Amino acid sequence: MRWVLGLVIALAVSSCVSPATVATTPANSSPSPIAEIPKDDWDILDNTEIAPVQKHPAGCDTTPPPVRAGVVPAVGSNPTRLRLKARELSAVRWQLVGGYSGPILLRGRQLDGLTAVYFAPLEGLATDRSSVAEADGSVVKTVATNRGAINLFAGMRISANGGAESWWTYVYADGAGCFFWQQNGRGYDGIMTFEVTP
Repeated sequence: MRWVLGLVIALAVSSCVSPATVATTPANSSPSPIAEIPKDDWDILDNTEIAPVQKHPAGCDTTPPPVRAGVVPAVGSNPTRLRLKARELSAVRWQLVGGYSGPILLRGRQLDGLTAVYFAPLEGLATDRSSVAEADGSVVKTVATNRGAINLFAGMRISANGGAESWWTYVYADGAGCFFWQQNGRGYDGIMTFEVTP
């Protein structure tokens, strides 16, 4: 009989004590996307400096770094292959991560030298629901391809808004070596190294 009375008291006490409220976010939700990126945001990003040359890099670590926000590249069909060929246009699909919403300015250069990385817009396949990235600035180089001349730019503007999740670009480098992609966004910066082979 005592155990029944103890159980009744325990149930009465537990019904009077409300559990602590913990704020949670469902796994499939993300911050509300912004409708349009203001020109002022692009102006701020255009004034960010590209990372300095590293005279003696410790090597070209091309393992994909953990990225909390922004975009990560997928070269060809392999999302972890960060290796390109010199003087060859490579299609790169940039995938949004971390629920980021806002502008992303994408640029690049050789890590231990002055060889630039060039970009060009590339429309993705309709089936992958990708958006089109916009060129940043004016044409800095033109390369001939079997599809005609392609204008190359020093950077690309990626608008992570309106539900967009991926963008295709061409990437091109004049020489081999260790390179990096730099992305600047609203409240974050990121660098990913990759190798360009001869």
